Amino acid sequence: QMVQLGQQIRTGLEKLNKDPDKQVKARLKALQSQLNSQQNQAQELETTLIEPERMAKLLEQMLNRETGLSLVALKSLKSAPLFKPSAKQAKTFVKRGMVVYQHSFEVEFEGDYLSTLSYLEALRELPWRFFWSRIDYTVDDYPVAGVKLRLYTLSLSKEWIGV
Repeated sequence: QMVQLGQQIRTGLEKLNKDPDKQVKARLKALQSQLNSQQNQAQELETTLIEPERMAKLLEQMLNRETGLSLVALKSLKSAPLFKPSAKQAKTFVKRGMVVYQHSFEVEFEGDYLSTLSYLEALRELPWRFFWSRIDYTVDDYPVAGVKLRLYTLSLSKEWIGV
């Protein structure tokens, strides 16, 4: 019985010396590392994107460079999260700056096809990145077309652009 009790005591002491949360802590550490890596990638991406504050002015300046185009309207659309977190995640995401916001613009202009094509190519060649969402091209009175172009940029900031 003494040998058996001694074995039970040794087994109990071994269990006490082992960290029961060892696997959980390792998984948490790996997830935190992954989260940090993704946050760094998001910040690097954000530096290559055009700032929302500059986008409206840039679109207008680029449009003014094209002789065959005239600006009809330039407006900013409502800023919104790119991906909507669940209600449970929302506070944590906002608190940690993990929400990516989409800042959209709609540019409406008129002009001929070649000038429009030149403008779109010039936008594509800019060193800053932004995303194309939609383009509507309608011809009511040839050769002049009406063009509505929707573009957006991304930011970790919810603050919006004044147009």
